[in-house]
Amino acid sequence: MRPGAKFQYAFPGVSSFVTGAGVEETAAAVRKLLLDHGWQPYGCAGDSTQLKQNAVQHNARVLAPPAQPGTTVINYSATLLSADLPAPPDAESVQYADSIKQLNVEALGTPDDVVAFYRTALAAAGWKPTTENRITNRNVSFMIFRNDTKDMLTVTMRDLAEKKMTRVTLKHQSAAEVEALDRQIELAAEERKKKEEAERNKPKPMVVVTLPSDAREVQATTQEIEFKLATGKAKAALAAITEELEAAGWKGEERIGEDAGGRLSFKKGGSSISILFVDPGFIPAEITISGSGVDLKRGALEKP
Repeated sequence: MRPGAKFQYAFPGVSSFVTGAGVEETAAAVRKLLLDHGWQPYGCAGDSTQLKQNAVQHNARVLAPPAQPGTTVINYSATLLSADLPAPPDAESVQYADSIKQLNVEALGTPDDVVAFYRTALAAAGWKPTTENRITNRNVSFMIFRNDTKDMLTVTMRDLAEKKMTRVTLKHQSAAEVEALDRQIELAAEERKKKEEAERNKPKPMVVVTLPSDAREVQATTQEIEFKLATGKAKAALAAITEELEAAGWKGEERIGEDAGGRLSFKKGGSSISILFVDPGFIPAEITISGSGVDLKRGALEKP
């Protein structure tokens, strides 16, 4: 209440007083009274002022009821918070969501100023930072605090240098919540690993590449096929292989080089085939076919 105010009623966690003083005067007096008793500013909404002490949020609402001219009503209510999340004393736009145990504020100063405040404010409650310095990525940084019961507080900061302010999010997670989150991350990693392994072990589509009947010194695996031809024969062989691949749905992506040597690239879905060739005209032609996401199989024309 404030000096001179008269009691109206009270319920558990709620009380009401009435005074003849003006709204602004009463609101200022109520705020000073609560601050003098150790309550800390914790935001406001309309004609209500929120303050916090330990894990209790105090809501003080000062209003002039239209039905009672010349009367100012003071309503007090208190709520036990799920987490004690302090806000810097000069913070603006203070918003606390008890359902997710998260505090959002804009504080004057730099992220380093915010860290200095939380180092001091949280130490009294047994919280210790897990790193010497905040972890920074451009204008966003964070610092994690843990206590003896393994609960976790995460302070995330966005540097609003142009406003000489820092946007702060302070989130509380109990040890059980942290453990559950870690387990979810582990399960997700295990599931991703299983999918990647299944993808690696999944049979790859087979691509048959028909080699010219006069191909020699052939070396063939499921990943690569190499062979040689007589001088000047690479162009015709490449044309035949290209026709065969395109008929099977492969799309030519790129051609680098001329008849003397170069590379052809083909793509189909997430798979690709690359053909390197050399045929300068004075040594045997060489062709190397390699595949990604497919298994290659040598095919050969019957020799006449």
